[in-house]
Amino acid sequence: MFIYVGKNFTAALSGAVVRDVTCEKCGCAYHYQLIRRGQGTGTAPYYINQGGAQRRAQKGAKKSLEKQLKRDIDPVPCPDCGWFQSPMVREVRRRSLRWLNVTAIVLGILAAVVLLIFAGDATRGFDRDMSGEDRIVAALMAAVFAGVTIGPVLLRQLILRSRNPNRNFPEHPTPIPGAPKPWKDGEAEVAPPPLAYDASIGGALTYQRMPPEVEPGGWITVQLLEFPTPAECCACLIPTDGMMAFKKGELVVVPLKLCEPCQRAYQRRRRAWIFWTIGVMAILAFLFTLIPDVAKEFGVPGNYIFVGVIAFIGIIVGAALGNTFAPPVKLGRLDGKLNTLRIRFKNRDYAPIFATAVSAMPARPTPSSQPDVPLARPLRA
Repeated sequence: MFIYVGKNFTAALSGAVVRDVTCEKCGCAYHYQLIRRGQGTGTAPYYINQGGAQRRAQKGAKKSLEKQLKRDIDPVPCPDCGWFQSPMVREVRRRSLRWLNVTAIVLGILAAVVLLIFAGDATRGFDRDMSGEDRIVAALMAAVFAGVTIGPVLLRQLILRSRNPNRNFPEHPTPIPGAPKPWKDGEAEVAPPPLAYDASIGGALTYQRMPPEVEPGGWITVQLLEFPTPAECCACLIPTDGMMAFKKGELVVVPLKLCEPCQRAYQRRRRAWIFWTIGVMAILAFLFTLIPDVAKEFGVPGNYIFVGVIAFIGIIVGAALGNTFAPPVKLGRLDGKLNTLRIRFKNRDYAPIFATAVSAMPARPTPSSQPDVPLARPLRA
């Protein structure tokens, strides 16, 4: 028997480059910072040459990043008139309703499987021809399956033809979550005003409660390469120097301000989820062993072992539940290409604080956002 074992390595690399744009509508020359994330993998069969596998993963991530930075664009409207350029309109449409294409593929696969099963049954394992009635049924099934497969694709094309980000021109468009900000040559950097506090309402900020960067449900799309870190704790809103890292997937670590009392409270919630899950699952397992037929089948030692195994599984389940529900933040969809992450805070009053920090990030590249790989065109300072 052939048995294969090995180790897989994954690497990710983020970088940025400046795009120069001339507006089709007003002729304004502006720029924006295109940020992308490349990912690569490498495999060490039978754990041989793991260093080489790591280098292949890093090389793949670098190659993917360079390819994206060379050809990709982002939908960034003109800072003067708000017009999206023609390639940007196509990019907006390309990113929209992509789940309909996935739906078409899934339905197509299911339709093909169902049709294959029917054909096999109608021909007794493909040993004879179909009868006339079976051919009609198969033809009707094929027509229906073709409709449900092609339908989502045609629906997407129909909707996208009517989707135009310039439809409200000359009104400036609503900012696209996570999209870069434009700037023009000669523009002075304007520092954001200091945030004001109001002690009468518990130190909450006095600016607009929900900036436009906050999406419905409190979600905020943030660029990971330029992740903001407001001075306030994301749980209690008290200024702090405490930091805590939360993981999203294998390669993404999100640092957030969290004061020491809130860190301890978070750890207590995690432990409580583990202990409660262990207790509930162990009690349910014990009650199950009280059923007469079960007690006779396994005996007393077997019942103890069963309860112990279920309790051990409770540790794993409780840890997973604690990691999901105990943190003060929920990390949503990661766009591995755009290097953006959707994030939502349990304390909704922190959302405008964080969103204001996101909007206050400079449009111009800063030293912290220099690319991780050599590029044909360097960033401008």
